[in-house]
Amino acid sequence: MRKFHRSLGRWLAAGFTLVLATLGLTAVDVAGIPRQAHAASSPNGMITRSEVLARAQNWVERNVRYNKTRGSATLITDVEGDNRYGPDCSGLVSMAWHITANAAKGGNSTSDFLRSADIDTLPSMHHLLPGDAILREGHMELFARWKNEADHSQGAWTYSLNGAGNPDGNGWENDWAKGPAVNSHGQRGDESWSSMTSQYIPVRYSRIVNDMHSKSGSDFNSDGIGDVFATFNGALYIWNGRGNNTFADAITYGAGWSAYSRPTAGDFNNDGRSDLAAIKDGVLHIWSGRGNNTFAEAIDIGRGWSPYAATLMTLGDVNRDGQADLGAVDGGALHIWNGRGNNTFADAIAIGRGWDPYFPH
Repeated sequence: MRKFHRSLGRWLAAGFTLVLATLGLTAVDVAGIPRQAHAASSPNGMITRSEVLARAQNWVERNVRYNKTRGSATLITDVEGDNRYGPDCSGLVSMAWHITANAAKGGNSTSDFLRSADIDTLPSMHHLLPGDAILREGHMELFARWKNEADHSQGAWTYSLNGAGNPDGNGWENDWAKGPAVNSHGQRGDESWSSMTSQYIPVRYSRIVNDMHSKSGSDFNSDGIGDVFATFNGALYIWNGRGNNTFADAITYGAGWSAYSRPTAGDFNNDGRSDLAAIKDGVLHIWSGRGNNTFAEAIDIGRGWSPYAATLMTLGDVNRDGQADLGAVDGGALHIWNGRGNNTFADAIAIGRGWDPYFPH
């Protein structure tokens, strides 16, 4: 994308990739094979929710057996084989989150997690997203998904190592890593709502990020299905998707939207919920989504945005840091503002020229 004179083919390929990112779709290579949204994480770095779940599933598939002694001979490698973790509840979560703190003892303990500055407590269990965790002193489990997204009181499927008592002489117990599907020992990660709400707190690893496909998507009710939105006669309309190419009746939200540019959707504060951004009188405004088709009051994010009002768009995560980025075209150049994940953005980067015909003002 940096040298636009190289060939028409590269122009078209680059433009196609940009359009896909703008629409929140996954780019494909020439063979039609989807490319991964993120490369594998590095230890203690940003990690996507899908990778967290895949790392946990690896222990299920390897029949990792429970042992809480944390003896050197009992530690189990992660999928890369580079790090070793205790095969217990907090060791599984340490491994899934790719944390190497306390590596000498096989990963964090539940006490370490309770004291960690990298762990955020969520407002309620309802805010859990795949790859988050439930935690108490002495035990924790990795949240995989709700049994019924529409009724959380039915409980959740988890990834866990619980222990079964009666360890053998080396500390091994007859409990194996388990997840949402039954493992080879007939076990399944299963937590009831009453257990979750009476014993645990819901927590999120501060370095976990949503997968790229959600960065520029519009899922305003957090059901995992894309929604459609538009403004008309000053009101914002939202049509919640049903997942079968149909939509529920429009929901009308607020008034006064005619004063703003066409809104664009993305997760700008990295909380797993779709937000809106729009420009008014040269100021960029962001409405943080609550995940229930409503939004917090607008936040003003700086001035000087008037030239970009007509072409403001969410590009997904174009620098692969796990944060949603903004783009716009002005003076023939594509401008990119890399998101920081806290409703702020880095200074604009100008990417080449010749973009005006594709984004008419």
